[in-house]
Amino acid sequence: MVAPQQAYRCRPFGKAIVETALTKRQQAIFQYLQRHLEEHGFPPTVREVARHFQLAGPKGAKKHLDALVRKGVIQRLPGQPRAIRIHRPPQRKGHLLPIVGTVRAGLPLLSEENIEGEILVDPVVGAEETAFVLRVKGESMIGAHIAEGDYVVVQRQPTVENGTLSVVLVDGEATLKYFSKKRGEVILSPAHPKMKPIIVKKDQSVQVLGKVVAVLRMYDANSERKKNR
Repeated sequence: MVAPQQAYRCRPFGKAIVETALTKRQQAIFQYLQRHLEEHGFPPTVREVARHFQLAGPKGAKKHLDALVRKGVIQRLPGQPRAIRIHRPPQRKGHLLPIVGTVRAGLPLLSEENIEGEILVDPVVGAEETAFVLRVKGESMIGAHIAEGDYVVVQRQPTVENGTLSVVLVDGEATLKYFSKKRGEVILSPAHPKMKPIIVKKDQSVQVLGKVVAVLRMYDANSERKKNR
C-alpha cells in the first residue's frame, strides 16, 4: 500500500476536510521556499529554484511552482521576480484517514488498494489507527441515503453482525452492502428496490473489511439550484 503524501490544501466537507496531496518533488520545493524565506527574509527567484534542484532551466522550476499555486500552498504575483507568498497549512483539528480506492455501490468493483489521498475527520468519526475512507460509486445504497460520490468511513474489523452496513471483498473486489450470513450462506443486500441481493457462491472468497460508521458528503449549492429550476 502506498504511503500517504503530506497534504496542505483543504476544503470544507461537513465535519471533514479533503486535502490535496503534494508530490515528493513539490513537497521538497515547498520546504525549500520556506527555508529560504526564513533564512534570507525573502523567497528565491525561479532561477534559484531551478539551480537548487538542478532542473532544466527556469521553465522546469516554473512548472513545479505553478503546480504549487494550483494546489493552493503558494501564491505568485506576476511581473515580480521574488513575488512568492507562502500559505501556511491550517491547524488541523481531528485526524487524517486514508482514502483507499473506490467502492461501487452496485456490482462489485476491483478494489484500488493504493491510497488516493487523505481526509481530515472529526475525532468522533472513526479511530485514526483502525479506520479508512472509501468513495462510493453507484446508486445501490440510495435507500440508505448513500449516493454516488459520497465518502464512507469504515472501521476495520474482520467480522460484523447480520444486518450491518459493511464493506466486503468478494473475490478481491470491494462492495458496499448490508451483510448477513444464514446457514453458512453470505448474502450482500443493496438498499435499492430494483436491485437484487448478491448471494456469494461457495467457491468464492469473502472477506469483511469493516463496518460503515459514518457517511461524508460534499454539498454543492450550485447543483442544488440547477435541480430546483
